[in-house]
Amino acid sequence: AWSRLVQIWTPLIYGYCRKRGFGPDDAEDIVQTVLVKIFNGFSVFERDGVGKRFRYWVMAIVRNEIADFCRRNSHRPPAVGGSEFHLILQNVSEPESESHSD
Repeated sequence: AWSRLVQIWTPLIYGYCRKRGFGPDDAEDIVQTVLVKIFNGFSVFERDGVGKRFRYWVMAIVRNEIADFCRRNSHRPPAVGGSEFHLILQNVSEPESESHSD
């Protein structure tokens, strides 16, 4: 049952994170943490009642983990890269050889 849950929910959680702007590594970290929280929280999940569906419970965990992840990493500077950085690198001229600097 756990393997099936991981197989179903991993791409859904990962895609949710990527659509919200997280990079692949960060999205994978969030997925792993969410899966651990799901595993540890099965004993407190109540299936009875209106609005207590499993998917709502999982998505609440995902949203909380995304918020926690952002708080934990708020001190990290944004990564440099992408097409804008590539354009900057293309416009940098080659350094002159040592014979020209004499």
